[in-house]
Amino acid sequence: MPALADRVAWLDAREWNGYARDINARTGRAMSEVCADLMALILRDAMRRTPPFGFGSSAYQVGRKAVADDVSRVFVGMNAGEMVDWEIINGPGAGNVGVRIVDPGGPFGRDVVYGVEQHLYRPHADNGTMEAHHNRYRDARGRVSKAGAWTYNVGRWKFVNRMHVPMSALMRYMGYKASHVGRAKAGWWGAFLHFSKRSGKVFAQPGAFVTKHGSQWSAATDTTPAGSDFGTMVAENLVGYAGQTSIGRELPRIVERHALSIRTGKYLERLRAALTKKSGRL
Repeated sequence: MPALADRVAWLDAREWNGYARDINARTGRAMSEVCADLMALILRDAMRRTPPFGFGSSAYQVGRKAVADDVSRVFVGMNAGEMVDWEIINGPGAGNVGVRIVDPGGPFGRDVVYGVEQHLYRPHADNGTMEAHHNRYRDARGRVSKAGAWTYNVGRWKFVNRMHVPMSALMRYMGYKASHVGRAKAGWWGAFLHFSKRSGKVFAQPGAFVTKHGSQWSAATDTTPAGSDFGTMVAENLVGYAGQTSIGRELPRIVERHALSIRTGKYLERLRAALTKKSGRL
């Protein structure tokens, strides 16, 4: 049976020797090629099922929205005229800042006044400063919980636990983080390239928002000699948080489903569906 960790897909070709004769008779392909087919299919599905789900523009937009939601939980963007220390107030630490903004949705444009601890008031914030704050609230999956936006009261003041930065800095940082969308998927990309090349078939590719990250986030180990029915094939996702996403739970089922397709006769059907026309006939 295939073995698995949360970021590793592993197949032992020796366990499928009993099916080699039938597959060879139907396709003329050696068992090593069949296992490479299976690994490519597994990794293609793993990329598809690693958040954000899918390969197309809709998946990319879902990923961008997740970034925007997370960033908004830990940052407040302010216009230049609002980033002014208008009052020094008392609070949990010395020198905290009272932030005054005009709420356009309030009656008569009423000012909204609240407190922010001084280290969260950053009129000159850069990406490094913002990322350090962001990372304080990211969980093992790389996402931000709602806890990043909690508030607390000190006397008449409501303190907001979000970093206040210029709107331009917020937009810059959001674009920087959005550029990472697809990286967890790319953790399977390099191994997919290796095994699809080993297969000799041309598989349909994921979207550019995945492939732009390159192959360095993925590792492949292949100890199956050409034409041999023995050896192992291993793929590892090197993106640290990838295994904490839903793919960590789903990957065992993906591996098992494709491995068992040899027994059920669906192997060729699934392979054909994943190939481009350039692959030719099986």
